[in-house]
Amino acid sequence: MKKLPKFLILGASSWVAKWFVNTSPLQEAAFVGVSRRYFRFNGKLILGDLHDESFILFLVRSEKPDYIVNFCGVGGSSLERAELEAINFGVTSKLLSVLENLKFSCSVLVLGSAAEYGASSKLPLLETDVCEPLSPYGETKLRQTRLILNKVGELQCNLTVARVFNLIGPQMPSGTIGNLIFSEVERECKSSDNAVIELRFPKMERDFLGVGNAVDAIWKLLLAECSGVFNVCSNRAISLEELSRNLAFDIWEREVEVSQRAEYRNQDAPIPIVIGSNQKIREYTDFEPDSNLTKDFK
Repeated sequence: MKKLPKFLILGASSWVAKWFVNTSPLQEAAFVGVSRRYFRFNGKLILGDLHDESFILFLVRSEKPDYIVNFCGVGGSSLERAELEAINFGVTSKLLSVLENLKFSCSVLVLGSAAEYGASSKLPLLETDVCEPLSPYGETKLRQTRLILNKVGELQCNLTVARVFNLIGPQMPSGTIGNLIFSEVERECKSSDNAVIELRFPKMERDFLGVGNAVDAIWKLLLAECSGVFNVCSNRAISLEELSRNLAFDIWEREVEVSQRAEYRNQDAPIPIVIGSNQKIREYTDFEPDSNLTKDFK
């Protein structure tokens, strides 16, 4: 009987993880999802606590995966630092400890974040640039990245960080910049004949990527079995104003006015522009960024 490649998906109930599994480029594969809660999963689902290293040991020993993808990650100002550390850094730390102790060989990919860079006047952002994160979320994600890089060559594994920039697509998590813009546009387009989108900083520019395009990049990195940090981005900045207009027109066929909220008109955006370089990922894979940010909604 043919052995299918096996993927162990940590944080399988997350938004990006669901896209990853449901858009697999492989005709045949075995997916084992790990989550703290039950949900409909396209494969075998195991419930458990990834804060428990003995549980991770059980998973690796029993499933013997060829690939492990860690989609665990949380952000937000309301979360305690200890919770951010435990999820954004701790799960990966425990996983690498298990793999090292078992001398287990596989490919591992974890999600990083553009928040690791912080504010930088040097654009586009390169994987080799100095990182000075401005938030506890960025700091804990950077700890994860540094841990991965320190273990490259020590473990019998390919170790990859997909440093993802701003994603946009259906069912985005609340609190993300993409969801905040989408929700504002959706509310105005559905409730007003003369839609006016009011944003804090409409001229602020960010590097957005459709979630489907980002997941394609993650798949390509994983299957290429290359170690290191790779930006997953478009190499293109778009203002929040332009993004709002595109969403309104492409999804609801509406022309909208975009303005700045009155209370922010005398303030500068904390980070006016963020652009990432995707040169490295394009050198290692055949990834091509898609400038169409609304196609996943259709």
